[in-house]
Amino acid sequence: MMKSLVAILLTWNAAYSVGLDNSLIPEQIHLAFGTTPDTMSVQWATMDTSCSSSTKVWYGQDRNLPPPSSYSVEGSCFSFNVANRPTLIKQSHHVASMTKLTASTKYFYKVGDGINWSSTYSFTTAPNAITLSRALPQKFIIVGDMASQSLTTPSPVSTVLPWITDEVRNQRVDMILHLGDFAYDMDSDNGNKGRRFMNDIAASSSFVPYMVNVGNHEAGFNFAFYNEFFRNMPVPASDPVVNTGYGNTPNNWYYSWNVGLVHFVTLSSEIYYFYPNLIADQWNWFKSDLQAANNNRTAAPWIIVNAHRGLYCSCDSDCDSDAQKMRAGILQNGKYVYGLEQLLYQYGVDLWLNGHEHNYERMYDIEPNEIFTYLSGKTTKTTVNPPGTVYIVTGDGGNYEDHEVFTRPQPTRTAFRTDAYGYSRMAVYNATHLHWEQVICDLSQPTPVVKKVVDSFWLVQFNHGPFGVTPSPNKAPTAVPTAKLSSNPTLSPTKSVPPTRSPSGPTMAPVKSSKPTKAPTAAPTKSSSPSSRSPSLKPTTSTPSTSPTTTSSARPSISLLPAAIFNYSQSHTFTGKQSYLYFPSLSQPLTNYFTLSLWVTPTVSPASVTLMTLGRSASNFDQEFLLETNSRKNLVFWDYSSAAGYGFSTSVSSTTAVPIGVRTHVAFVRNNLVGYFYINGVLSGQITTTTSVSYKKTDLYIGVNYRDGTSYYSGAMDHISIFPSALSASDITKLYSSLK
Repeated sequence: MMKSLVAILLTWNAAYSVGLDNSLIPEQIHLAFGTTPDTMSVQWATMDTSCSSSTKVWYGQDRNLPPPSSYSVEGSCFSFNVANRPTLIKQSHHVASMTKLTASTKYFYKVGDGINWSSTYSFTTAPNAITLSRALPQKFIIVGDMASQSLTTPSPVSTVLPWITDEVRNQRVDMILHLGDFAYDMDSDNGNKGRRFMNDIAASSSFVPYMVNVGNHEAGFNFAFYNEFFRNMPVPASDPVVNTGYGNTPNNWYYSWNVGLVHFVTLSSEIYYFYPNLIADQWNWFKSDLQAANNNRTAAPWIIVNAHRGLYCSCDSDCDSDAQKMRAGILQNGKYVYGLEQLLYQYGVDLWLNGHEHNYERMYDIEPNEIFTYLSGKTTKTTVNPPGTVYIVTGDGGNYEDHEVFTRPQPTRTAFRTDAYGYSRMAVYNATHLHWEQVICDLSQPTPVVKKVVDSFWLVQFNHGPFGVTPSPNKAPTAVPTAKLSSNPTLSPTKSVPPTRSPSGPTMAPVKSSKPTKAPTAAPTKSSSPSSRSPSLKPTTSTPSTSPTTTSSARPSISLLPAAIFNYSQSHTFTGKQSYLYFPSLSQPLTNYFTLSLWVTPTVSPASVTLMTLGRSASNFDQEFLLETNSRKNLVFWDYSSAAGYGFSTSVSSTTAVPIGVRTHVAFVRNNLVGYFYINGVLSGQITTTTSVSYKKTDLYIGVNYRDGTSYYSGAMDHISIFPSALSASDITKLYSSLK
């Protein structure tokens, strides 16, 4: 069986390779549901660099295209060429919509420019109210964190993609939902890895809609590769555009669509970590969308929300402060605002799906409770009329970061968990019954496992609608009675649609523009440059500490720290030369009060190593700083501006060295004219200057002195943060203790 699957992908890739020398041959073909039920959107790429070819689609119910009964539509072309990066892949992206489609009908199509055409593919449209009964059960495949396919190393098949492709080819699949983190990474190998990935999935995505959300591994070049490669998602009318470092693209970060009995919602978890000024925009849109979805629950009773990162998990520290930020929201004026959990509960979201953790964890219903620990929430451990949202992590699609083991005991709320590679099947049988399976496909196991179902359950809900009064995260939760169950609830699917409960709580009119509606408390400050779509939070106004002292405490929460303006929490491995991270811009310039915090695990010891630089690129080297380790592996900090001259000097370093091969927390705090070095939460020396340097906010490099092309870092880094204020010694201790 494995040989046949490999043959499928080899044949598919060979079909593309025939025309790869011809820049106008369509490739990377993928479908998506349109903005209306009778629309299917298709996107493909050509390797010309300036949209030199036209964008055309032939489609119809006859395989022999183009017969007289077929339709021809023209779409739009978008040239993708990241500025100032001549080595990156250059290609044209074509997007077109096939409209006026008949429900539950098979269509054939091909794409091209009128001369250079693709092969002919097919898809089946979604059902409407009339055709729904014969379309049941609706079948969906869900996968997260899946890398580009490798047919040679480390094994003949290294991800679950071949088995997903097999299901699409041999069984009826209505949609694939990919929960973020593609290719690992789409911008790697100068973007060629993203190209290979899109061609790998095309064996499925050219036949069924391939719906997506954005993950942290798409952060390169301000998420430009994700935004450009998936332009054909159904964008929200109220917030139609998002901006990356490359330019404006359709908003594929948060959007929704209906398929039969299901209302799907995609959210961007990355907004909470990379673009905090968009938190209010997304939250207000999400609330309006849920309000509208509840008013339509007779037609689409199931509401299923997905994002890359999760609100709950139990594997490691990802389940602490990161999950809490999404659950409870951000702290403003002493209160938590823009938390997602309150909306899930208030509007009765049935199912939450996410990836990010490279494992599978199915939880029972969770009712909001305390917000600070990963054991938050109360559960009744029921799957029949659950009184809260059910949460599932399915992020084990396979990638070079390998399995993510569970380092913590299994909580009461968790029904099943495994770290084996796999994907999920979801079948919606009717308005009340949904069936879920976890399928293991893992050749790395001592005994290779292929398409083995290791977990399955029925989710039964006769009472779709709000779960109860939402407990406020700023006060003690209100007890909510468990939903009444029938004395003998049946698990056999029924075709009737039960009456729905009317939404509780205040109603909210749909958002009419991208401008956020008034929130319970002050919203995050908007960026001064609307086109930048980057965060614009003001620095904390508290007086910076002038005399840090070291303290120790039991594992504190870091929830009360000032908001970071940059946060890269994922572990990233650097391999030396030409291996680094680049971020075009921070949300705001740094003042003379800031904090740099990161965990490092260096593997080699050259003369000096650059950890982080700002304002220092091939063409710009002013208002800059460098954080490095010197030849003795001690921390040093250096800064300069043409207006003020040199500030801090590398002649003074930390008193403690950073060990090789040991995960170590390092931090540098600038408190006006004094700088403080910290190693593992302990003060390790200070440095003074008489110069105030005004810093730029552009060209953040991690792991390289890009200006000089030297000092490449080798090893791992994780939880890299920049705070726009001088954290106190106790704050540094909290950062260290919470993530060690």
